[in-house]
Amino acid sequence: MYELVEYNKKYEEQLIKLWVDVCVEEFGFEEWRDGMSKVEEELYEKIWIAVIDNKVVGSIAYIDKGDSIAEIKRVYVYAEHRGTGISQQFMDVLIDELEEKGYEKVVLETWSKFNRGINFYTKNKFQLIEQDGECYKYERDLSVAQIIEAI
Repeated sequence: MYELVEYNKKYEEQLIKLWVDVCVEEFGFEEWRDGMSKVEEELYEKIWIAVIDNKVVGSIAYIDKGDSIAEIKRVYVYAEHRGTGISQQFMDVLIDELEEKGYEKVVLETWSKFNRGINFYTKNKFQLIEQDGECYKYERDLSVAQIIEAI
């Protein structure tokens, strides 16, 4: 069973390995390797990790874009742990936090290679707002008006 925890420095090597293993080794984004050589904590408002037996198996983070907008970053789970509920729990925790902090919108970018992720975001009420080649941009409205409409 996995545990979701806030990132701390003791997991840095494992988190970098996760990012490189998924993005570079599994999906072939070699050009991203250098940008994943360290965890630049100051870039993120928060990073959560999923841990099984003290081993990092997944991550999610967000940044503040200003104007009550957050951007989801670093949603990665090792292939052998996909479909276990980790990503959904990440998303639920992240959305709860964003709503508590008063964010009105959350955005993300993903790539066509991450087709499983695209399906996941759609299932979680994200709307495609732009496509630029292989890059897809999504958003989800968190405003009170949107929540009331859903009820």
